[in-house]
Amino acid sequence: MRPRRSDGHPACGGAPLEALPALLSLAREVVVTSVEAGDPEGDELKSLLEACVIGAYRLRLRERLRDAGGRP
Repeated sequence: MRPRRSDGHPACGGAPLEALPALLSLAREVVVTSVEAGDPEGDELKSLLEACVIGAYRLRLRERLRDAGGRP
């Protein structure tokens, strides 16, 4: 069982970190489907969300490796 972290709501445990990549992916898909092609602000938002999705997956993987006794 994974120990609860003190930097969040204790009832959530690691659930927010596990859900973050999926939530950001959903936000990215909403933007992709609702923004007109060629809109510079929309393209920038898509790029920023893509970076957030990638970062969230990396963060989740790093936490899983740390919890499994791997390198931090």
